[in-house]
Amino acid sequence: MRNYTLTILFIFSTLIVLAQDKNYEKGLKSFDSKNYLKSFELLKPFADKGDSMAEFVVGFCYFNPELKLKNNSLAEHYLLSSAEKFNTKAMGFLSIFYFQKGIENEEFKVQSLVWAEIAGSYDPVFNGTTTRYLIRNYLNENELKQVEEILLTKKSKFEKISIEAFHSINKQMKNDNENSEKAKIPENKLNLIKNPYSDWVYRWKSEHFECDTMYYTAEIESQIIDSTIINIKNNKSFEIDYLYNGNQSKPFKITADEQNYLISELEKLKNYRWEKDIFPFSKRLEQNEIQETFDNTEKLATEKEKNMCSIVYTFSKPIFFRNNTIALYLNQSRYRTNYTQLDFSFYKFENERWEEIVRVYAYYESAKK
Repeated sequence: MRNYTLTILFIFSTLIVLAQDKNYEKGLKSFDSKNYLKSFELLKPFADKGDSMAEFVVGFCYFNPELKLKNNSLAEHYLLSSAEKFNTKAMGFLSIFYFQKGIENEEFKVQSLVWAEIAGSYDPVFNGTTTRYLIRNYLNENELKQVEEILLTKKSKFEKISIEAFHSINKQMKNDNENSEKAKIPENKLNLIKNPYSDWVYRWKSEHFECDTMYYTAEIESQIIDSTIINIKNNKSFEIDYLYNGNQSKPFKITADEQNYLISELEKLKNYRWEKDIFPFSKRLEQNEIQETFDNTEKLATEKEKNMCSIVYTFSKPIFFRNNTIALYLNQSRYRTNYTQLDFSFYKFENERWEEIVRVYAYYESAKK
């Protein structure tokens, strides 16, 4: 009888574990498919038991105001716990989390770079981004010293932290390419919401080399414009992007007249073509020239050059309205192996710069092997 009871208990406990495992898998799949609320509900029990991936998902969800769960304290708690368990996704997201908080309290900018440096030490993909360089633009010498002191303390646990690499990037940001003609950012005479030339320069400026040519496309693919038109036709109210630092309590609304105006201007973009040489050291590409360009950049000497120099920009002529305080603008980048990431978004001009407030149409591909 005792053996029978133990057998039943074993089978029952096994079924519980299997059910939990299925919930875990469902939670991760829900997160990947952007069903964040479901992923939160399924993975919260695992997060509370200390599972690092579940902690990352739960922390992300607490940071996302679209779920009406937003709680920065809890987001920080779960993200920190996950990052301390060497979850690189949490490390990278913490740098974004603290950078956002740094807009209101500058002390958090130090933590933003700390976690960006740790993420770069452990995640090759994050290491290939320009995040650490961009954050440095907002820090002074004293703040960089604070970052170094924190990194030295954390190195006892995160052994891959390289203080030498940290010093190297600091030096590069200060001295590299100061006399380079390519590194001089031209005036934004086209009134672009985001400056692709600036992004291109930052990609290679701190890497001890220069890319030869900046690539941009002559026009936008019609299907991108059509998808954006459909979303505007079907909506006059849009949820504010969760990364927007302003008021997120109310949706962004457009009037019927604005809706018609935007659709009319988007239709015009189908026939709009950028001229050649609108940037220095640049080449305008037709759509059928893009793959050939990537084939050529694959012949560059090093992996660093292939990653940093293999990018093609597509951007729209901004559509301004409301006395030029709001703009609809496409920001698209194609990366090495020809995969695409794009946002056709509403931007708002405030605090002397353009802030993305609504993503009307977005499309993200993963890197191709």
